[in-house]
Amino acid sequence: MTIDYDSLPAGSELDALVANLMGIDPDREHDEVGETSSGNPYCIACHRTGNWGADIFGETKCVPLYSEDIAAAFQVVEKLQGGLRFELRRRPDNGYWAHFGEEMTAEGETAPLAICRAALKTKTKGKLGAVYGR
Repeated sequence: MTIDYDSLPAGSELDALVANLMGIDPDREHDEVGETSSGNPYCIACHRTGNWGADIFGETKCVPLYSEDIAAAFQVVEKLQGGLRFELRRRPDNGYWAHFGEEMTAEGETAPLAICRAALKTKTKGKLGAVYGR
């Protein structure tokens, strides 16, 4: 099975691929829980919020929201940027282009989405599905 990174939407599948790229087990469970100022629980590792109960975060695994949260996306930039030039630009249609190095560019409706797509394409040199051996 191959993956077209340019067509992956923001969400859990893309976040899991990026987590693998970042060296994070995409199947890890939430283990450190804090409380927001409004009293809601949140996972210290991935910053998801939930409701108190038996499983406060539902079925969600403990993977940062790389494709939705700009702070998480810039963790990816920091990890991959070593030696590579990184550029993020706003498109005329209010979407974004993200670019690592000289070749790999990706687009997205949001900056985090563009960053994640570009990161996956850069680390796999554009080969579809190279993350997870696909």
